[in-house]
Amino acid sequence: MFSIIYPYRNRDIQRVKNSLESLQLQTNKDFEVYFVNYGSNKNYTNQIENLLKDFNFINYSYSYTEKQPWNKSK
Repeated sequence: MFSIIYPYRNRDIQRVKNSLESLQLQTNKDFEVYFVNYGSNKNYTNQIENLLKDFNFINYSYSYTEKQPWNKSK
């Protein structure tokens, strides 16, 4: 098994949906996705949380980052 870390912050929801659907269609299903929301605004956070409900291989976490610089390595 391998893990994929998917950092996210205020990105186009359709692009995220397309990439997750691509993962869902893989023939090798021996993976998990850690989807980390690095402080998206409420509108994006609500949309992304609703989208992620459709993908059972995702482990979701939200990292509070208000007034902090964007940093994927946090």
